[in-house]
Amino acid sequence: DERYAQGRGFITKAVNGCPPSFLTTPEDKEQAQQIH
Repeated sequence: DERYAQGRGFITKAVNGCPPSFLTTPEDKEQAQQIH
């Protein structure tokens, strides 16, 4: 489930045009898991 959540977060932020640097931010990963 975590891999799926991270994948969804990556797609969402990629579509929104966010920089790929969020992959190295644990806080963003936690937020992505909570949202999805």
